Amino acid sequence: MHLILDLFRGFEVEYDRKNKIVIVNKPIPVRDFIYLKRLLKGVSDEVKDIRVFTDKLRKWSVLWVKKN
Repeated sequence: MHLILDLFRGFEVEYDRKNKIVIVNKPIPVRDFIYLKRLLKGVSDEVKDIRVFTDKLRKWSVLWVKKN
């Protein structure tokens, strides 16, 4: 788990051991999120949920750019 958290430290990823939740505190590209999700499948620690906190306006602007 520590290696994964260190690999994604640019996105401020943290693991809440009490609730067994992985929290991403910065916007993360979809490709990196999928990679993170695949890496977490092989971890011995239980992960019940992955939560991504991001700026709502930035999310919408990114979706708008992808449509064009």
